[in-house]
Amino acid sequence: MLMQMKFKIVKKSQNYLIALCPYHKETVPSLMIHRNGERAGQWICRGCGVYGRLNKTEMQKLGCKVTTVVKKSPDQWEKLQQFYHTNYKYNIAGFPSDFYNWWDVQKETYIKAGIGLDYINQCLTFPMRNATGQIVGIQRRFWDGTKKFIFGSELGLFYDWPVKPKSQLIVCEGLTDGLTISDWNYWTVSIASATMISQKIIDFIFAFQPKCVILLADNDGAGINLMHKIRSEYLKKFNKSAALIIPSSPYKDIRELKQSIGNELALKWLKKSIKKE
Repeated sequence: MLMQMKFKIVKKSQNYLIALCPYHKETVPSLMIHRNGERAGQWICRGCGVYGRLNKTEMQKLGCKVTTVVKKSPDQWEKLQQFYHTNYKYNIAGFPSDFYNWWDVQKETYIKAGIGLDYINQCLTFPMRNATGQIVGIQRRFWDGTKKFIFGSELGLFYDWPVKPKSQLIVCEGLTDGLTISDWNYWTVSIASATMISQKIIDFIFAFQPKCVILLADNDGAGINLMHKIRSEYLKKFNKSAALIIPSSPYKDIRELKQSIGNELALKWLKKSIKKE
């Protein structure tokens, strides 16, 4: 999906594009895309803090000057990782579950996933990683479902670290969906947003080589399209077919299914769906 389809461009100038950010709800545009110079193609949201870079095709479509892509420096990633380690890593172990367990999962699941508790802001912090385990972003998740990012975060993948591979990998959308599936002792990796580039999942699969891949899509257009794209790229890369499962209406995702019918029945549905595939 091209970036201009994700970002609703509101204003244009010689050096910048101003757009509505698709990663949080807003009516006043706060996302800025650089059009020229060394930073051409870079974008950042001043509202939620998430940022990234357009690829060459996207830059051309939006009229940005195409330059050599400068990757995020290890020093910048290191600073973000140090911030996470200092403030959030394993700190959730010191709090009663009433402070954070909004999704009814075991405390050990939060800990092995590296989720932290920001007690002052009353939110959970999810570390987002690249395929090598490096933290590239931190998402804050509030009890009412609101999502925000630590300033300067990239969109990444959410999975237990260190990785303990199993033969079967479940790929899902949404960090809390990944938490739910991990609580059932499945090996899972989740995507922060349906607008993410699917290549990050392909890189993860290439790194850890699961024998079987199950794609668990959200029951909406964006979620299903994303998983179909991953399925297509997985087939091209590995010459294998990935199974695709989708919760039936009216449930949007596995977490909503669990909340509606209970833990045991939701787990039973997942096992049955996987077995069919």
